[in-house]
Amino acid sequence: MVAGKLKNRKVIGIDISKEAIEITKMRLSNPIKSESNLLKKGKESFNNVNDLVEKYLHGIEYIPVHRNSGIDAILKTTYKNSPILIKIQKEDEALEDAIKKLANASKIKQAKKAFLIRTNDIHSLFEYDNNDRIIDVIDSPIYELNKLLSQQNLAPNR
Repeated sequence: MVAGKLKNRKVIGIDISKEAIEITKMRLSNPIKSESNLLKKGKESFNNVNDLVEKYLHGIEYIPVHRNSGIDAILKTTYKNSPILIKIQKEDEALEDAIKKLANASKIKQAKKAFLIRTNDIHSLFEYDNNDRIIDVIDSPIYELNKLLSQQNLAPNR
């Protein structure tokens, strides 16, 4: 409604909450144009997750999810009529923190199955209880190879 008023357009707003209507009236009495990060930074700046997701999910049909710390992708297939969520553990993210974020996203999206792709061995001070078995942790090939090399005292070339 603020954008419409700033552009001298006719707008109609509806809300069940009297408080929301009062807030809207106040905002419309002194409309302020906000800046769009999308317009400032450009569409490509928000596609940062695509490369990482494509790296780990190449060959799997998925929908990328942008700007969400809890999930990186949703598979195009479902499980028990609910979405299947995918999260890739970030380079500096503890495993338990990644699981907590994915568990929260699973509740919000009402997902009955989610996968976390482990990329490192960082652990937080607190363990996370994953007794609901909604989340399965899968070791990424890179993680698995580095683990094997480490066990055999072979350092990867960098």
